[in-house]
Order: sequence, then structure tokens, then C-alpha cells
Amino acid sequence: MVARCETGSIRPTMESGLFASIQGPDGNTVVCRFGLEPIQGDIERGWRAIQVDETLGFGEIGVIAGIVGPLAAAGVAVFVLSTFATDWVLVKESAVGMAKETLRAVGHTIVV
Repeated sequence: MVARCETGSIRPTMESGLFASIQGPDGNTVVCRFGLEPIQGDIERGWRAIQVDETLGFGEIGVIAGIVGPLAAAGVAVFVLSTFATDWVLVKESAVGMAKETLRAVGHTIVV
């Protein structure tokens, strides 16, 4: 689930699974499991997280392009998050199979 909320709005606490809260000048974006979303805000449900299960150097160039390029060519919309050590691609539930097949075909090891 991806939600856009007003700056300073209540954010869920971190529980197991993927969680991100990004504060920007246009508000707060929260990514979390369904059921933990903020009470108010623009909420996009139906996203599934796919983790690129590879050790990635922080300064590596072209990592995201190598992930989203093939997905774009396959017509899969994405929302991308990165941690210090790995990348996460969120895709709509209906596109999970296509995304997994596409990423594996270009050599990525993934976890859904």
C-alpha cells in the first residue's frame, strides 16, 4: 500500500515487512502493509513488493535502470524504494507474475 498524507500526519509504526516513510515538501509518503496505512490521505492499494535479492554496492551505477528498464518494456508500472543494501520494486498485484518472469529472464534473483 502506498499513501500520500499531509506533512506531520500520523504515521504507522514499523512492524514486520517493508515500511518506508518519506517526508518531502509535497507531504509525507508512506509505504506499508495493508491495514497499517494512515487513516487519512490518498491511498493506493494493491501493490506487491518484490525485493532484488542481490548484494548491491551503494555506489553501483545503473542498478535501478537494469530493473525498471525491462519492466517498462514489458508494460509493468513500478514504484521503487531503495535501502542501503538492496532495492525494492512495488508492482500492482495483477502484474506480479509478469514482473517476476521479466526480472528473472534478465538475470535478477528476486524475493516476493
